[in-house]
Amino acid sequence: MVRPEPFNDVYEEAAAWVLRLAEGEADPGLRAAFEAWRDEDPAHAQAFSDAQASWDLLGQHAAAPELLTRRRDALDRARRTGRRRWAGSPNRRALAAGLVGLIAAPIAAVGWLRVRSPAPTFFRTGHGEQRTIVLSDGSRLSLDARTTVKVTFTRDLRSVELLAGRANFEVAKDLARPMKVRAGARTVTALGTVFSVEQQPHAVVVTLLEGRVAVTGRGAIPVEMSSHQQLTVPDTGDARLREIDAEDALAWREGKLVFDDEPLAGAAARMNNYGAPELVVEGPAGALRVSGVFRAGDTDAFVDAVQSYFPVTVQRSDSVITIRLRENVRRL
Repeated sequence: MVRPEPFNDVYEEAAAWVLRLAEGEADPGLRAAFEAWRDEDPAHAQAFSDAQASWDLLGQHAAAPELLTRRRDALDRARRTGRRRWAGSPNRRALAAGLVGLIAAPIAAVGWLRVRSPAPTFFRTGHGEQRTIVLSDGSRLSLDARTTVKVTFTRDLRSVELLAGRANFEVAKDLARPMKVRAGARTVTALGTVFSVEQQPHAVVVTLLEGRVAVTGRGAIPVEMSSHQQLTVPDTGDARLREIDAEDALAWREGKLVFDDEPLAGAAARMNNYGAPELVVEGPAGALRVSGVFRAGDTDAFVDAVQSYFPVTVQRSDSVITIRLRENVRRL
């Protein structure tokens, strides 16, 4: 049976659903059974929403004095009544009792939950810096150099906005609360997958390594991606979906930059996230197509390779390296 055992109170039953869905039990009928229960009565949907909010705050504000007090009171009530309905470890029984007590508490508790809705959290990396963050739901977020993200978790949704750079997401499964990652006009929706999103100067690139995701955008046809696919969505023009090598796609996390027939302007911009002097590609030279593997930060090796394979001139100063087509080359 995928449905929790009967409860005397709809809020306790909602708490049971929150725990089952949060654990992501491998039961193909779990989601369908939950939706059937939720749709039976508007009160079920409201109770589940309040239960999910309590669950979020237990994770994100566990040290808040108000929650500690309410959780202690709920546990005391549970011990006095001798509840034995929750199977599993003592920690799980305690957490379940605390959750039920929080959402079944007087209206003042619900009001406190709404007032204390979590504010967005910003994470940033600087020049040449990479960082891995474990979010409150257990998801792992790996940031490339010069990356900024905004994370907002609510009772119904896990939301991340990629404001600049590139990030890799290892999404913890939560059937009741998908993760949505927004980059520009595009949104990637995932339940439990591994994927990367990159904000390029004139495009958004989504690379899916495991699982499935849906990519949507204003006025655009949704695109469903499968493992080992990469979707490039330019600001203008058609999106391009192609197969990719998973090892190459994650090479940046090991300090390597892999370029596969990419414009020189874009490759230079990515090199600038790590190395110095700054690379500036002028005019038509930016459209030259670059392929190869380079060590992040090794600007000299990159420039030497470009100069060896293409009809370009290189002008160096202390802070800038300028690359342009030779004067006798009019067009690519």
